[in-house]
Amino acid sequence: GTETIPQNSTVTLDCTSGEVGYVYEGKIPFTVEKIEFTKLGTPPVDLLMNIGNPDEAFNLAKLPNNGVGLARLEFIINNSIQVHPMALIHPEQVTDKDGAIMARRIAKEEGLFCGYSAGSCLQGLIQLKDQLKKEDVVVCIFHDHGSRYVGKIYNDQWMMERGFMEVKTFRDIISARGSKQKLITVQSNQTVAEAVTLMQKYEIEHIPVMEQDEVVGAISENGLFQKIFKDPEIKNSSIRLVIEKPYPLVEFNTPLEKISSLINKDNGAVLSKDEGGNYHIITKYDILQPCTEYLNCILQRQKMI
Repeated sequence: GTETIPQNSTVTLDCTSGEVGYVYEGKIPFTVEKIEFTKLGTPPVDLLMNIGNPDEAFNLAKLPNNGVGLARLEFIINNSIQVHPMALIHPEQVTDKDGAIMARRIAKEEGLFCGYSAGSCLQGLIQLKDQLKKEDVVVCIFHDHGSRYVGKIYNDQWMMERGFMEVKTFRDIISARGSKQKLITVQSNQTVAEAVTLMQKYEIEHIPVMEQDEVVGAISENGLFQKIFKDPEIKNSSIRLVIEKPYPLVEFNTPLEKISSLINKDNGAVLSKDEGGNYHIITKYDILQPCTEYLNCILQRQKMI
């Protein structure tokens, strides 16, 4: 136990024995041996070190390294658990996309609702499969739950916005858009001014024209602009006077290539009905948006690096 040390006593404090410090009476002779790390040279192999464990902050804390922070627990793991050398000289890099897709596969194929890291863990193992022998036994630990990722990797819209899922059909674009966006339409007996107000409110360029529940035509921002420019009073007229031909109606699973071929300077949108009979619209903006958001996501990550 700890004893009282008389005031002005000469003692020696030994901090070289781990977590326990020892106090000795008097001055004990000691020697100091310094090693100049700068003279040791660089090892002939690349070493990857994980320096994120704060529990070992004072152990091996002054080992030199070319990364950030201090080298700590990785040498203990390497010496005690004997990490395979390939983990040091050939670390596997798993992309965000591959990790997310694998997490969804685990949930679908194995019934395990795991998180992002679990997908990355298994994907990394798959990338190492050629280095394993038939008799090797591999333990893959899934340490996170999928509940934190319901709005991310388990959300088709989130996945498509980042380019992690391919947009292949009309249905995919509507799924990526989310359920909050409903089709804005006008009735043929409404006025041009009412249609312009809707375009401004919802920031849209194309509106289907309906009679009851049937599509009878369309109006576009460009078409209205030209007609209003020629005759400003037409704003108070019925939409029937400015109506354009209806947008093409396609199947809900129509491929993206087919949809793209239907959108041109004379036709700005395509319509489709889902299984519930609800109309949906796709414009060139919807086709370009996933690509644009994916590029913006990449640029944002590059700024953070």
